Amino acid sequence: MPVALPPPDGPPDGPPGPTGSQPESGAPGASARERGARPASAAPRGSKRGGPGRVLQSYGSFAGLGLQFAAGLTAFTLIGLWLDRQLGSLPWLLLTGVALGLFSGMWLLIQRSR
Repeated sequence: MPVALPPPDGPPDGPPGPTGSQPESGAPGASARERGARPASAAPRGSKRGGPGRVLQSYGSFAGLGLQFAAGLTAFTLIGLWLDRQLGSLPWLLLTGVALGLFSGMWLLIQRSR
């Protein structure tokens, strides 16, 4: 049984355009899809809604911030502990390292939230 194929110069479900081809993008006879219009169900541009990829991306950025906060705090704490052991001033440089680690982590969070 032969299969009917659409003519090469027109769309399969409608008559050909005025010149025998589909209308150009932005032309008065162009469909919404050809003009680049988005379906009504799609989120508007610039909206915060998105698919699963957008959610995973935000989780990844929050996890990255948490790891950077923890890494800064750990690094400054270990540096303070090492200096205290070298200089015999335990616990003062350790506490200074903890304070610097907390300060650097909070500064990072504030900078990223802007």
